[in-house]
Amino acid sequence: MVGVCSVMGNARTITDRRDIRGRSNLDQRMDDQHMDEFPKVLMVKIRHTFVFQKQFPLLDPAKFFASVRAKGFAYQLQPGMEFDQATGSMRRMTVGIATRDTGTVQYEPDKGWITVSNEATFGLLPSQVEGEGEPAIRPPDTHAISYSLEDLDLVRDILTKDMEIILSKSLLYTECILEAFIVGRKAPLVAFSQKLSSPLLNELSAVIGDDVAPFDVRVYPKAHTYTDMNLRKVNNWYEIRVEPLIANPRQYYVNLVYRNENHEVYVKFVRDLERILSGIIKSIEKE
Repeated sequence: MVGVCSVMGNARTITDRRDIRGRSNLDQRMDDQHMDEFPKVLMVKIRHTFVFQKQFPLLDPAKFFASVRAKGFAYQLQPGMEFDQATGSMRRMTVGIATRDTGTVQYEPDKGWITVSNEATFGLLPSQVEGEGEPAIRPPDTHAISYSLEDLDLVRDILTKDMEIILSKSLLYTECILEAFIVGRKAPLVAFSQKLSSPLLNELSAVIGDDVAPFDVRVYPKAHTYTDMNLRKVNNWYEIRVEPLIANPRQYYVNLVYRNENHEVYVKFVRDLERILSGIIKSIEKE
């Protein structure tokens, strides 16, 4: 059941493994084929965060990043601390970042966070760019969601096997934050206006003195309707927001937050994200 209210990663270049030298005919045919399929994801940015119960959860960060490097990531040491100038308290601590293609792994010990991030634009993954004599690293239809799931599984295996961390006892929750630009068959404002109606809109039109229409769709788990907790502190939670992209209202902007205390339940949900995103847009546009 869901309730209704008014329903990250770092960008990286695509030259990590190859230079840009043009697109193959196969890639172009795939683009032509996918452009006829709606909804179509144009850009997606996704971040998974392991949120631990305690600060400084890794007793040996060097061992963790050594294991990450062994899986094909490049590690860059970036130690740093940010302090609040007014209070002198530490805001943020970083120890470095590991990168591979469009993916990053980062450890923030003071927050007890390990983040796994990916970002991709359709048709511009490293494996989709033609190189000279270099085989594709991943299938051409791979995008940031499946890419990030591979990295998520990799980090989970390192934590449980190499670091011997029992996630069920150590994690507060795992959280996903996703942003996507999606093109459907209809313009979002048209789709919302045709699909969403309620007596409240008529009442608001009377109050404002002008006809009003819905601007977005935003849903949350109905089980939390009567909660009085800070929603940022609800461990088992999701919210999904769909609205027009302000800069181009022909496209949908989707923002999704999902977190769960049970990591296996979390993984099951995020593995279904492609179907969820597609299904949401299709439901909004359905006649």
